[in-house]
Amino acid sequence: MQRNGIGGPEEPWDDAAWQARVQSGVTDTRRVSAVEATGLLDAAPEDSFDQLARLAAAVLGVPWVFVTLVDEHRSFWVSAVGVEPDAGSGLYGENPVAESFCQYVIGADAAVVIDDARLDPRSDQNPSITSMGVVAWAGFPLRSTDGHVMGTFCAVDRVAREWSGEDITLLHALASAATSHLQLRAALAIAEESARELAEELERRDLLVSRATMLAQLARELSGVSTVDDVARVVTTTGREVLGAVFANIAVVDADHRHLDIVHSPSLPADIAGRYSRIVLSDDLPLAHAVTRGETILVPDLDTLQNHYPHILDDTRAAGLGSTVSIPLFRTDRSVAGAIGIGWSGPVEFTPIVRSVLTTVSEMCAQALDRSQVGDARTQFVRSLQYALLSSTGQRDGLDIAAEYIAANDTLGFGGDWYDFIHLSPTRTALVIGDICGHGIEAAARMTQVRGAINAFVSIHPDELGRLFGRAEQQLNLSDRDFVATVSVHVIDTETNTITYVSAGHPPALLVDGSGDALFLEGGRRPVLGMGGDEPETARADFMPGSILVAYTDGLVEQNRDLDDGLRRLSATVRSVRDRTARQISDTVSTTVGVNASDDVAYTVIRRV
Repeated sequence: MQRNGIGGPEEPWDDAAWQARVQSGVTDTRRVSAVEATGLLDAAPEDSFDQLARLAAAVLGVPWVFVTLVDEHRSFWVSAVGVEPDAGSGLYGENPVAESFCQYVIGADAAVVIDDARLDPRSDQNPSITSMGVVAWAGFPLRSTDGHVMGTFCAVDRVAREWSGEDITLLHALASAATSHLQLRAALAIAEESARELAEELERRDLLVSRATMLAQLARELSGVSTVDDVARVVTTTGREVLGAVFANIAVVDADHRHLDIVHSPSLPADIAGRYSRIVLSDDLPLAHAVTRGETILVPDLDTLQNHYPHILDDTRAAGLGSTVSIPLFRTDRSVAGAIGIGWSGPVEFTPIVRSVLTTVSEMCAQALDRSQVGDARTQFVRSLQYALLSSTGQRDGLDIAAEYIAANDTLGFGGDWYDFIHLSPTRTALVIGDICGHGIEAAARMTQVRGAINAFVSIHPDELGRLFGRAEQQLNLSDRDFVATVSVHVIDTETNTITYVSAGHPPALLVDGSGDALFLEGGRRPVLGMGGDEPETARADFMPGSILVAYTDGLVEQNRDLDDGLRRLSATVRSVRDRTARQISDTVSTTVGVNASDDVAYTVIRRV
């Protein structure tokens, strides 16, 4: 196997050449300067890196995941899964470069994937194989804006492992997200330094000082965005103000790489904005040329526009513009993600200072756009994982079913709330709904364990619900964990028109009969799962045609309001739309009752037909 140009299929492995290459890369002063410029060496952990590391560990099932920065002496752990932070400093720790596998990524100037470090000539002498138990290792480079490898995003296993294509894709995506965040931090530091230098050099020119200050504000705003829409909002407002312009837009290359989707400043007349909301990359327009040519298109006055783009002169005048610039936005791999356009009401002289500010703004916007696109893709990926954990409502004779899961806004998208539908027989369906204390990856992992245990017991012993929770606690050994969960189970029988149910501390389900009378099912209760308790007596309720059952987790009714008020609001909402379909009732609950943005929410609507 070819190993980064050293020791090809027909050549013996040259260990001396490999070691020299690694040492040269590690001690490269330009690379080390880029690492130091991040300001993250010996800095406290940041949640943004921790979230990426926890996601990799959860999906790959590895004991260790590290986000590292490597100078000439050490590999500093910016984030680490599988390592507890030091009680005094709060830092995850570090290890010498000579014992770090990250040195190999620096030497290779590329990702390094090792199935068994004990057998791979690149790593078989590394002390960490013995001291830490490292066997399988996969690391991807974190690069500076000028391409130097500053560190790695790496996953580590204690056993030999053949890393799959899916593993590689995930690690590459997460490394790209971490790289974008690092580069955005560097851009922020550069922007703030530029602002200070401009203020000192041009202290008598109040306008430029004001713009420099807003440049730092733009950097702060862009550092906080997480979606492409957020980037567009910042560019067309704060970005426009920073440059003293009357107009700004941002164009993003679409998935088929044939069009640009454009968001304009609100000041642009609606008819013009409509004509230029989407353009073809082959169009003879400044934004399209900025993307296809990868260069800045300067239009300092209307005479220049007349000479190069006469077909848009009338629209440019109607928009109140006298000069424009279109600047390509480069991703970290130097591909073009889109472009920004800036317009002024009169002619503009593109002096070195103006060009420098434009370059800084475009680089910040490009990095924010790159990071937000990775974030959008990651959010969709995590959301898909969450929904893969949830049960399909399917079709049940005599039942119209709808279900909804909404993740807390401050998490990656994983949560501990769940619902499950279990087909017991043609006339019997079990509904399980539960809530693991907390949210995030750890809660989702515990949820899958509890859900599996309860699902298995209900499937085998649907007529012994009173024993369910005790058996689940015993099987999962919950008494030895810092663990709290609420769960309720409802077995619906369309032949007898009944609901049989038990609950371990879970909020009572709402039952609305065909006449509109509402009842919260308070029977069959015992303490929450994880705290033990006597077996509950199974409760029973009628479930006649036309009746509606709504089961939910507490985030639906506890939203900075009194719990009783939340329950009353839920009851009134369901009663007001009881003649509609389950999906229509569910949508009304979502819009009328609302959800708590700081907590996961799961709820189901079952209508007896």
